[in-house]
Amino acid sequence: MRTRNLFIALTMMTATAAITACSNDDNLETVDLNKPIDLNLSIGQPGTNTRASVSNGGSASTFTSGDEISLTAVTKAKTGDTPVAIDVEGATYRNTLTYTYDTGLPADEAFYWQNTSDMHSFYAYYPAQTNFPKKADDASYTYTHSFTLPTTGSNIDNSTLAKLNEANFMYGEKDSKATNKGISLELSHCMSQITFTVEKGAGYTASEAMPTITKAEILNNKGMYTTGTFSLSAGKVTATNGVTAGTQAITPYRPKDNDSKDTNTWYAIVFPGQAFANGSAFIRFTTSDDTSGSTTYTYKLESALTCTANTSYNYALKLNRGSVTLSGLTIAQWTKTDKSGNAGMDFPGTTPKP
Repeated sequence: MRTRNLFIALTMMTATAAITACSNDDNLETVDLNKPIDLNLSIGQPGTNTRASVSNGGSASTFTSGDEISLTAVTKAKTGDTPVAIDVEGATYRNTLTYTYDTGLPADEAFYWQNTSDMHSFYAYYPAQTNFPKKADDASYTYTHSFTLPTTGSNIDNSTLAKLNEANFMYGEKDSKATNKGISLELSHCMSQITFTVEKGAGYTASEAMPTITKAEILNNKGMYTTGTFSLSAGKVTATNGVTAGTQAITPYRPKDNDSKDTNTWYAIVFPGQAFANGSAFIRFTTSDDTSGSTTYTYKLESALTCTANTSYNYALKLNRGSVTLSGLTIAQWTKTDKSGNAGMDFPGTTPKP
């Protein structure tokens, strides 16, 4: 049977005594340390999509049922960071929980304020990481997660939503002392996003259809970053081991519309710091039609690109008869704050509110 940490009960009495002694200070609030902390998580509402997940047609969406997000809490006492004790199972004090969207936190588990004096830090990160330590065995709290982007053959594989989301690291952090108010964390993207759309261009009459695009790739003959680390304490992703010379292309994700037909929009996720040279082959299309068979078109960059975290690079292309040209480029913060709160989720105590 799980039992509450005795430490919490003792600090509750201490906190009550301290507040009583200082009752002439109107800024103090009585905090019930036996009450689970209300954690409210949200993700920004960008112009194209919320996380890597996009609904049909590329419109914005939030987390979906079954998505798992890790939540971690530590106290920041003067002596250093100490993981927050959640409950007692044997002698293991766990400070990381996994929230499953539409299901909630594990039964009978929640975060609690440890005292009213120390600063507490709350971290939310996606995808959920099961290999971060779950007990107080790292006083410096420098947990990192090493990962490799999914590949198929010599290509980085973003072709499905599941594979796209493997690379879509998001992170939010908030510091607070004990309070009766809810704690809100906004998650932002640690990786970079490249999107591109294509429409019919010059050389086609109004009645002619654009050739069917059967394949699209993002190219880099210098190689792609494929391995990296996610740092929980720093809240950032860093590419490691240099570019992989043999990996020179990304297969991006192409969603379908409401009629289950392929859209003409593609999404890919790359490491911050990934560079593409001016004049280099950047986006390649393979098309087919009933008369000419298979044809390849390549768009070459008109200016160098070095990707930065939480930034989306959105290319609008025209597929002309015999060439591909750029019709527009927008560079925007991938995660934009949505003050209306329409994109996100709540974690009030242990009761989920999808």
